[in-house]
Amino acid sequence: MLREIEKFQLKNNGGFVTRIQFEYFDESSNNWKHVNGTGDITLGFDKQAEPGDYGVPEGSMVKLYAYVAWGTDNHASQMFIYKKNCGYIASYKISGTTLNNHLEYVGILDPASNNVRAEAGMLASAQSLPQELTMEEWAELENSLVSGPRSYNGTCGPFSWNISLDLNMSDISRSYADVKVSIFSYNIINTRIDAKNPKVSLNLTVAGVGVKGELGIDFANRIVYLKGTLSYIISHNDFNYTLIKF
Repeated sequence: MLREIEKFQLKNNGGFVTRIQFEYFDESSNNWKHVNGTGDITLGFDKQAEPGDYGVPEGSMVKLYAYVAWGTDNHASQMFIYKKNCGYIASYKISGTTLNNHLEYVGILDPASNNVRAEAGMLASAQSLPQELTMEEWAELENSLVSGPRSYNGTCGPFSWNISLDLNMSDISRSYADVKVSIFSYNIINTRIDAKNPKVSLNLTVAGVGVKGELGIDFANRIVYLKGTLSYIISHNDFNYTLIKF
């Protein structure tokens, strides 16, 4: 079960201007939607923002989107349920440069106890974490710190995917991912992507629906993504999914 949060907090440790924005899953359209949020956050400062103040419906799955002025925006991989007045704040910090920045999940801030849970600096003390983290969150934090293979499964809209990622922490560009993607249960991708073959183009028709787009691995932002357009008989539907963040 996803953790409930009321707000997001973002601290800017980078040499750029950033803003808190949001992505939420809209069940009526079965797609992720993007909404704007705060004004500018300059170097050394932080802000908090509540998704509902910017149009995110209560009960929605929501993620932080970090807008970077004149640079490359960043997406959080952690998903939460937006819940008014629950008191919990998902805390992040962003660092780096406009075109090469890193968004880091710090943990959950509980204002009642003035305590940040699952802070990255606590990872060396595993015994202090189980009561603060779900098993899924602990596995995500633990796996993100070590080299080696791991598998991911996911689904969103008409797509489902299975990814076998072999992560090389000493040289991230030597990592690779074996990716299988299906739409409406029809397999459309079964390939390996790596630094030598970072993108695969899609242009086909499945069950009467045109699929045109791109599967890729982005080592700068450490994501495997799938983006493009679905063409139905009378409409078009753009999609842009982060399949995994590593």
